[in-house]
Amino acid sequence: MDTQPALLTLLRAAVTGDKTRSTTAVSLDRYAQARELARSLELDWWTVLLAVPEPGLQWMNDVRPWLRCMEIASHRSVLYPFCCDHVARTLPLYARAFPGDTRLHRSVAVARRFARGEAGLEALQEAMAEGSVVEAEAGWMKQQLGRLVVTLCQKPENNDGILGQLHTLSIQIHGEVAADAAVAELPAEAQAAWEAYRERMSRYQMLSVLGKKILKQEIRNAFKGAWTDARDTAQAAEDAAKEAERRVLWTMLIDRLRQDPGP
Repeated sequence: MDTQPALLTLLRAAVTGDKTRSTTAVSLDRYAQARELARSLELDWWTVLLAVPEPGLQWMNDVRPWLRCMEIASHRSVLYPFCCDHVARTLPLYARAFPGDTRLHRSVAVARRFARGEAGLEALQEAMAEGSVVEAEAGWMKQQLGRLVVTLCQKPENNDGILGQLHTLSIQIHGEVAADAAVAELPAEAQAAWEAYRERMSRYQMLSVLGKKILKQEIRNAFKGAWTDARDTAQAAEDAAKEAERRVLWTMLIDRLRQDPGP
């Protein structure tokens, strides 16, 4: 009998839950069934989890019941370092754009020390203040990465609460950098269309859905076909970068759980 489909079904069911019962309770039940099945087959449990892509659905939207299912005893020992991992993954992008500016690197280093119990809340607040300074400076990357660091340092005890925010922000940053790099290979008019769009979006980040539609129409009218080329190229590069980053983060989470799986 091929048991892999059964394992995958149980694991994915643990993520989706059941609307007739508590999501956490259903997840725990199905997680236990899947783990028992893996044990009976003498399969390494972490290898089984890694075989389930992300695992199968939008895993970060359901990360809280999943982490409970994985029997993590201490949030600080696993979850907050994983939050730091999210932010650290974006630092090489910042270093390439702003060589010599180590402010965000210092802030993340403080957060990691806090996670290990080697720094206190006062040091973390200073790190957050440094991130706020970067966020207030001009340029979408400083604004985005500064916000990322501020979010990391703001509520260190609310680890599962900030994890979803960090995930969304860090994935988006990787996607935007990939989009910029892809558009840079296009003709000058397409690059100009993209830069015009990005500049206005950076200036009006809180645009409503209607406002975004109007903005896109203005850029499309101004640059005609060049805008369409830039948009399509950027979207494809952004989607690929986001997918790759999600898979890396999922693998990193499993690695951390291997190191500290809880009771």
